[in-house]
Amino acid sequence: MAATFGARLLGLALLRHPAAPIALLLPLTRSVHTAGMRFALDLEWIDEHGAVIRVDRAVPPFRVRSCRRARGVIERPSGSASRPYGGFRPGLAVPMTGPPTRSGAS
Repeated sequence: MAATFGARLLGLALLRHPAAPIALLLPLTRSVHTAGMRFALDLEWIDEHGAVIRVDRAVPPFRVRSCRRARGVIERPSGSASRPYGGFRPGLAVPMTGPPTRSGAS
């Protein structure tokens, strides 16, 4: 989970395309950028209950995406949904240990 300003700003940017499964939860986020990305992202937008409300697949580098209804987003390397560890789809609840807080958020 990206809880600090720096972690939220960078997200998965500047990483090489990871071979291992990786995902980053950005709580309290309605908009993301892909500046500095070296690979496309799958974005899974979640509501206040952790339910997936929209999925944007294969968002290329240097783009901006927003979802006004979202209360957070999960960033993954593009194609994650087709891998054995899976991806999320609208209506699926994302397990979270607790509600996100505003500490460290921008």
